[in-house]
Amino acid sequence: MFLAGAATVDSCLITNNLSDSAWWPERGLGGGVYVTADGCSILNSTIVGNRAAHKGGGIYSTKNSLVVKN
Repeated sequence: MFLAGAATVDSCLITNNLSDSAWWPERGLGGGVYVTADGCSILNSTIVGNRAAHKGGGIYSTKNSLVVKN
């Protein structure tokens, strides 16, 4: 799931995803969720079993403002 604008993810199951790049490993980011925008929240959700070739198997965020609450 790619969040490039303000968004709220609520009551979701994010599972068994893969972010991979055979030619450029730095592109293998955020297997479950990749966040590049302010104003994003993940609420009451389960993120499990996701993988990334480089960083952030479950969540990778370029912003410090990401809110994650259960």
